[in-house]
Order: sequence, then C-alpha cells, then structure tokens
Amino acid sequence: MLEIAAIAGSVVMRFLVPFLTKGAAGFSDELQKQTSKAAADKVVEASSGLWDKIRGVFTKGDDVQALDLFQKNPEQWKQGIEQMLISQMEQDEKFRADLNAMLEQPTPDGSTVYNVTGKIVGFIDARGAIVSGGEMTGVKVEGAAAADFLRDGRRESPNQ
Repeated sequence: MLEIAAIAGSVVMRFLVPFLTKGAAGFSDELQKQTSKAAADKVVEASSGLWDKIRGVFTKGDDVQALDLFQKNPEQWKQGIEQMLISQMEQDEKFRADLNAMLEQPTPDGSTVYNVTGKIVGFIDARGAIVSGGEMTGVKVEGAAAADFLRDGRRESPNQ
C-alpha cells in the first residue's frame, strides 16, 4: 500500500486536478496522447470515482465549502485538499485502503490507473527531504559513478 502522503498527492495531482480542470473529455484526450483510449477511459472513470468517494466522506459545512472551492479552482486549492485527505486517512484506515485500491485499478492494457497517470505527472518520493521554493531539480546517476556520487556526497554530476 502506498504511504498516506503519496496517496493524497496522487489523488489530487494525478487525478482530480486534471479531471476537474479539463473535464472528463479533455482529461481523456490528454491521456490518449500517452496511452490507449480504453486505458484513458479507465483513468477518467477512476477520477470520477475518487471525486465521488471524497465528496461522500467530506459532508460537513467547511469541508463541503473547501471541496466546492477546489472544484471551481483546483490549482489554487489543491494543497488544502491534499491536507484534508492526509488528515482523514490518518484517522480512517478504510478510507486510506479504499483510495489506494482505486489507484491500483487495472487498466485494459495491463497497467494500473496510477501508473498510466504517472506518464503525465511525475511523482518524486523524497521522504525526509527538505524542499523549499517552487522548483526541484535532480540528476540521473548510473553505474559505478553512482556509488562514488552517493558515498562522497558530491554535488556535481559524476557524468560530466
């Protein structure tokens, strides 16, 4: 099972933001640039299901208002919704398991809806990292140079 923060980040950034921003048809069209129509349709179906599940769990005043604001402007409210999901999953293991299962749904091409969306939105597992600002960069390190790079803590790429 994915970690809580990974589930929340994926649900919001890989599914809900593009689904709510572009609509079902627009999101499907974007996905079809990377995958089959059948897989894209499965991702859109999963996105709709995730949105319905979340709407069904958060039914009280401020929560409903937050979801309404997110639906109108997903980019502006995505962090708040992500935090709501994290808090709820910390309190409710069934909710966490349900969201995780929805991300792991198989697609007709043998992948999962989670993996299909990964071709569009990247996800970095940076547990324990301190990230500040609006940009993250990285370097790909391969082979024996990787061991030296990691052991020595060099900041420059060993491939240069």
